[in-house]
Amino acid sequence: MLRSTIFLALALAVFSGCASSDTYRGGTYSSNEAGKMQTVRLGEIIGIRNIVLQKNAQSKGTNTTLGTIGGGALGGVMGSGVGKGTGAAIATVGGAILGAIAGSEVQNRLEQTDGVELTIRLEDASVVSVAQKADEGEFSLYQRVQIVGDYDVKVVPLN
Repeated sequence: MLRSTIFLALALAVFSGCASSDTYRGGTYSSNEAGKMQTVRLGEIIGIRNIVLQKNAQSKGTNTTLGTIGGGALGGVMGSGVGKGTGAAIATVGGAILGAIAGSEVQNRLEQTDGVELTIRLEDASVVSVAQKADEGEFSLYQRVQIVGDYDVKVVPLN
């Protein structure tokens, strides 16, 4: 019973820090953006490429500390129930290592979302590229769009 409780608590700890958000979508605004004037530029989509958006991926090695620690603890607990004596110690260490690897990968995957990279020709003939989350079929080639914002921008279909 104690092992089941520990397993459940660790699993919840690992996955609670991995909740995905919808901040990458063009129609999603933070409360800080409400009521603020933003620059709007008009253009036409000339290229669309499917991409993967990784939450907090400032560098190649994404921070997966929570998944690594949680998975390692969970693997260690599960491994400790295997064998006796030296065998149990080896299983605990092996379970912790494998759990840490698996936990890191699970967190990494949970922090990914599908997106699109839109290449847009603006009305002044300059070309820009914007990456954001988009629903399937939300954008199409040669579709007229507006780019809202100055540096952190959102692309929204022009109705």
